[in-house]
Amino acid sequence: MKKSKSIILALMFTLTSFASMASDAKLTKENIEHKSDKEVRARVEHLLDRVEQIREMDRSNMDQFERTQMKDELVDIKKELKVAKTNGSTVTISVGAAIIIVLLLIIIF
Repeated sequence: MKKSKSIILALMFTLTSFASMASDAKLTKENIEHKSDKEVRARVEHLLDRVEQIREMDRSNMDQFERTQMKDELVDIKKELKVAKTNGSTVTISVGAAIIIVLLLIIIF
């Protein structure tokens, strides 16, 4: 019993270390500025290959938990590809700011 607990504990530590390494590879707004174009392109290619693998999978024999995990993975891939597309920079304008800009343009012209 004690041996199985230690094995499970060691496995959990190993998996968490792999998860932290995988998070460094993800494209986020914070770390995309420090990556070269080759690294970003390679990650995008890897993500697109993974999407193709998921599309080709036979989902009929999967249980609900596996389908949920696959859907979550696709959502994460979509977020990473969006960051790669915009190079981490986005501009957002609120509705109020847009109205003020339009009013200023009307007053000036």
